[in-house]
Amino acid sequence: MFELIKNHNRLNTLDTLFNNVFTHNYSDYYLSHDDEFYCLELALPGINKKDMSLSINDSYLFLSYDPKKDENPTVWNNSFNKRIRLPRNIKKDSVSAKLKNGILSIKIEKSDHLNNSTSVEIK
Repeated sequence: MFELIKNHNRLNTLDTLFNNVFTHNYSDYYLSHDDEFYCLELALPGINKKDMSLSINDSYLFLSYDPKKDENPTVWNNSFNKRIRLPRNIKKDSVSAKLKNGILSIKIEKSDHLNNSTSVEIK
């Protein structure tokens, strides 16, 4: 009986994993920092940067994706919005973002004061 419960827990974990991946409701990102910068990386394979928008408002990073309907269908053919809470001490005018090989890398310079909002161009 304990083996059945153990296997059931593994199946629930797999179900949760697949549900999160295919509904874009996952939080696979990596946030690191040093003395000068915060660095955020998100795995977004197959996404075109023309279909994404990225902005920072208060202490949140907003990422939205709305694909063109005439492109080849992929797992990423549904739009999504993602909000990630950032530390409040950032310089909004020194944010850079780059999408390369399915990895969105965002670099944000640290600041001594608080900022409100800005939009970020993805290169």
